[in-house]
Amino acid sequence: MDNKDSKFGQFEAAFENGQRGQVSDYETWLESHGFRPERVSTEVIRSHFTEHTERTVDYDQQLQEVGEFAGHFAARGGTIHLAVTGVSGVGKTLFRRTVEDALDRVEAGLEVYSFECNDLGDKVTIGESDPSMETYEESRLQKVAEDVAGDENAVFILDDCGEDKRARKSMTRLESSVENGLFVTFWSPELWGYDRDEIEREIDTTKQIKLPGLSKTECSELASALVEFIGGDAALSEDAVVPAFKHSNGIPGLFIQVLVKSLKQAFLEGQEPWDSESIDQAVDQLGITDATERVGSLSQAKLQLIRHMLIDQDPRGIRPKRLVELLDRDKSTISYHLNDLLSRGLVDSVTEGRSVRYSVDRFIKPIVQMRLEKEVEING
Repeated sequence: MDNKDSKFGQFEAAFENGQRGQVSDYETWLESHGFRPERVSTEVIRSHFTEHTERTVDYDQQLQEVGEFAGHFAARGGTIHLAVTGVSGVGKTLFRRTVEDALDRVEAGLEVYSFECNDLGDKVTIGESDPSMETYEESRLQKVAEDVAGDENAVFILDDCGEDKRARKSMTRLESSVENGLFVTFWSPELWGYDRDEIEREIDTTKQIKLPGLSKTECSELASALVEFIGGDAALSEDAVVPAFKHSNGIPGLFIQVLVKSLKQAFLEGQEPWDSESIDQAVDQLGITDATERVGSLSQAKLQLIRHMLIDQDPRGIRPKRLVELLDRDKSTISYHLNDLLSRGLVDSVTEGRSVRYSVDRFIKPIVQMRLEKEVEING
């Protein structure tokens, strides 16, 4: 048999093995290393930690701050507004659930209402459950305001406030419906900076509570909780945790993205799970290698351009024409900055007909938000 026949003979044997299911795919590889494949997904992991807040790292100090103000509110009433801020992936939703669980445990006669801020603008049908009523539509905000009217002490937990352009109206309407109101609102740092003055025209901010990135020790604890959930024959070593922590800046969501991505890289490259080389490859695949340095070196002009890209919030991205209007710069200057940001791997572009839309890379976004937050702290 010549080499050609041998080669095709091996191919046919491999083909038959594949038909019998004897193939080493990613799921099989995960199982062979003790993982539960159905759990090795960032969405599944995020959902698990959101539902089981006790199994991950809690923001204990921040939770105590909310507890103190909630206790003060229960005893004395009034209007209190706690603005919770944090970058994408830092765990705002998880912290919100922790606050809800904590308030549910105390018996203080507090009525707690929790919403996605955007949902308050939705239309709801009234009277569907009562055949004797004539049905009609009204905004969810109007419905909630009617439901809470007469409550003595109401707690409103409002998530993703910066994504709702009616946040000030919603908060004002709810405040006017109750005798005493405690508002716990959740924001990304750039949107809180943009909307704060407008909100405070109606309701003063009692305290801003910032959710920081995790320390290396806390990331190690999170890694242990991750392994406990998804399985695996080996724990994460310090050699794996340290680079994942460094490149993610301790942002829990990004830290987990790196670890999950590293498993796929280890499979593709024939490495062992949690191999330090697979961590580095995952960091590179996500585009966050040296991201802190790349974002830190941005000029004020480029930083302001990115800030407006984040504030715009159009999921399709922002057009250069819009940036020209917002920043009052000529088209060539905006194009120069956008091309430079593209070359640095900080923004993405999508062609739409004859125009191009730009958006901040989703893995770079929290690192940009951290830089913007520091700018606000420095400049007051």
